[in-house]
Amino acid sequence: MRMIDLMMTEVIAVSESRPKLCELDWFDGIYRKIFDVLSVEDMLPSPCQITVLYPGDVETRETVYGAAWRNEKIIWFRVQPPDPVDFAHELLHLIYIPNKVRELEEVYSYNLAGLVVTLARENIIPEVSVIRLFDVTEDDILMALRKVYNIRFNSIEEYFEFIGVIPPFIRLQEGMNGTLRFVRSQEYSSRHIVIYVVTELAAGADFDPLMFQTILELLNYC
Repeated sequence: MRMIDLMMTEVIAVSESRPKLCELDWFDGIYRKIFDVLSVEDMLPSPCQITVLYPGDVETRETVYGAAWRNEKIIWFRVQPPDPVDFAHELLHLIYIPNKVRELEEVYSYNLAGLVVTLARENIIPEVSVIRLFDVTEDDILMALRKVYNIRFNSIEEYFEFIGVIPPFIRLQEGMNGTLRFVRSQEYSSRHIVIYVVTELAAGADFDPLMFQTILELLNYC
């Protein structure tokens, strides 16, 4: 914690002389589209309110490519312009949701960043924020899967059996005829299952058209 506190003190001290996002030449094209996807429902401050630190302003381990300070409306990237996924990731950290589970922030920042870039490249701006995908129910997911795949899946387990993926909430159970069945482990709550399924669909949306369409369908239920 001490290192983080010191970093924030340094950031706050230099922030006034650093450019705003709207002033940067590279804030155009894909970066502007990413911002537009994430600013739905006014989830983000104006780009002219977001300070962007210079690459040399922050010292941290080499594996860190970006950082964000929500309250100060500050973002930093090791390289500018950053990788589009890194850009989306840090903007997701600027989004504030009252009463949200703190641990979930890194989940959606990490797992939705790629989806946001895919939406931006497809010139799709959803009517609701992508972070609301984690608020859907298992019933919502099943309805979306049935509509997109045109298969009446009876359960989330049946869908994963269909695509040949064994998620962590599934255990294999041998049937009487020697076949293996997908059975849900009881230690996982419905909430955890929704988070996992949305994460899996978001991760696959970039290369699987049906997963991408399922995500778009789910956004209609949010």
